[in-house]
Amino acid sequence: MALGLIIGVQQARANNSDEGGGGDVTVVPFEANSGDACGTADGQFSWLGDQRVFIGGTLTDRATGCGDMETTITFTVYVAPYGDTTVYTERADNVTKEYGWREDPKGDPDSTPSIDRILVNVCRKPIGGGSGAYCGATRTYRPPT
Repeated sequence: MALGLIIGVQQARANNSDEGGGGDVTVVPFEANSGDACGTADGQFSWLGDQRVFIGGTLTDRATGCGDMETTITFTVYVAPYGDTTVYTERADNVTKEYGWREDPKGDPDSTPSIDRILVNVCRKPIGGGSGAYCGATRTYRPPT
């Protein structure tokens, strides 16, 4: 897996079956890592406007040459105009693990909430606690315009 961000946005049509219709979905791939090759993540944000996003991908924790640690990925979703946040964390220990969910902000019925940004961070931590935890750079993603 290459380090850094994947640059580019792919426009696609998708059937949003749980909402009972179709719609334009913008797929934005992402990659993040723990600062080395021991903890890596990749996946995609499938944006339906700025009010809903489907997040899915894989988190990999490598055992060989990486010590007895686990890898975590944390997504922090900020919703405007309220400043509300949702935090979603997955863990992997010596495996590749799939994750996925839909983020659909709720809020005041008199206004329309939208996702302002999503922060993605991958970290490595010693199993059972202790010192030596480290994280890669936090990546920030915004809805496509």
